Amino acid sequence: MFGPQIEEKERYPELLEAGNASYQLLSGAVQDYFRENHLAEQFDDMMVRCAWSAMHGVSMFFSAKPTGPTTRPKVALAQWRQGVQQFVLTGLLAAG
Repeated sequence: MFGPQIEEKERYPELLEAGNASYQLLSGAVQDYFRENHLAEQFDDMMVRCAWSAMHGVSMFFSAKPTGPTTRPKVALAQWRQGVQQFVLTGLLAAG
C-alpha cells in the first residue's frame, strides 16, 4: 500500500495493519457489490486485487503530487472520488 518513499516498512507495523485493514474494507465492498448486483457466483478474489491496483493507479493520476509523467493540477476531492469510483465500478461490471 505504501510506496518506496517509506524505507524499512517493517519498522512501522501500524502501516502494515492500516494497509491490511484497507484491503479488507475494499474486499468487503467488492463482494457486496457483486452480491447486490446478483453476480455473487462470478466473484473472484482477483476482482479485489484488480480493484486495489486500480485504486492506487487512478489515485496517482488524480493526486496533488503525481509521480507519473503528468503535471496536472490538483483535482477536487469530490471529483477525484467520483472518478475513482466510476473507473473501478466500470471495470468490475465489465469483468462480471
